[in-house]
Amino acid sequence: MTIKAKKSNSQRFVPFRSNDRWYAVAIEAVEGVVATPEVIVIPGNASRVLVGLAYASGQLLTVLDIAPLDNHTRNHQAPQLLIIKVATDYYAVLADEVAPIIAPSQAPATVRHPLLAAQVHDAQRTIGIIDCQRLVTQHAICK
Repeated sequence: MTIKAKKSNSQRFVPFRSNDRWYAVAIEAVEGVVATPEVIVIPGNASRVLVGLAYASGQLLTVLDIAPLDNHTRNHQAPQLLIIKVATDYYAVLADEVAPIIAPSQAPATVRHPLLAAQVHDAQRTIGIIDCQRLVTQHAICK
């Protein structure tokens, strides 16, 4: 499934669930959603967030799991990868569920969290907005 946005003045986000928590990334960073392929674990990797590498949508992707950043352990295989682009590189975030695009009516509230840039609320849930640049800078393989 490919997700692309039309030009708009309001901020739009793609929400996804990791374990029981909801997060979102700005629509501009999202390249698509795919079923999780085989993930190759990187030997000697001490990171709780960096899972490994996978090949999907014609790209070799660094696969990240954000659940450990909120002290959650994943005890199952996430069924989907949310593919994001940061600068010129592609990454994949494990997702248990990806929801339809949201455009919050109120501006996102700032939060103090090592992963989140802000937080928004919709009718059903509180959603943490991921700072994609910070996520890959701190937790992905560096070139």
